[in-house]
Amino acid sequence: MPRQPISLVEAGPTGLIALVFAADLHIADGTGKIVATTTAAGGVQLDRPGKGAIKAAAFSRDGALFAVCTDEKAVAIYRTGDWTVVCRHESEKRTNAIAFDPSGAFLLTADKFGDVHRVPTAAPAPAAAERDAAGAKAKAKPEALLGHVSILCDVAFSYGARPYVLTCDRDEKLRVSRYPNAYNIQAFGLGHKEFVKSVATAQFAPDVAVTGAGDGTVRLWDVASGRLLQTVELEPVLAKYYADGRA
Repeated sequence: MPRQPISLVEAGPTGLIALVFAADLHIADGTGKIVATTTAAGGVQLDRPGKGAIKAAAFSRDGALFAVCTDEKAVAIYRTGDWTVVCRHESEKRTNAIAFDPSGAFLLTADKFGDVHRVPTAAPAPAAAERDAAGAKAKAKPEALLGHVSILCDVAFSYGARPYVLTCDRDEKLRVSRYPNAYNIQAFGLGHKEFVKSVATAQFAPDVAVTGAGDGTVRLWDVASGRLLQTVELEPVLAKYYADGRA
């Protein structure tokens, strides 16, 4: 069991679930069995991603890769077949969210300064002279992809025939950009009254995105146009939990 409260849960497409607690994590299968871990709890022993607590985690769409980032700017990408680290890099700035692109060839990192970078998920093999005494893995070089003028909170990809990268920020908006030429902005989703904390998409609804925000609403958007499709007010749903003023 985790030694601290679980701070993040990330589900993969093949039934694996990542349970994050501070700087450690468990990977469990559908039965709850731990198949990989950074602790001594059983399963394959995972290399730690780097210094600091784990801030975000993501699986690739085919489930072959898994990535985490820490609050000390470390990013590590694991191959889920044997849980070896296939790529590491250090972000220039602190990363808030990560997402694999639809092909799994790149990992996107979104940071608190409003920038999104992408890094190859398979680092090129370095020449022997470039390896250190321990034979360290090659470090991938990040590439600037897009930028906001506000803190980025989340990043995701659409499931439609044309891939869009979706980003949300502290300035109350959802941005839909074409990929990989993300300087082409397809649409904005406007309507939230507070910071947009998260964005999600689903394969069964490829043209729709869902956002959650500090204004207490969940909103559904048409991805290609940015049109607001539905607003769900959470206050009536959660009111019974706050009836006495406490959660």
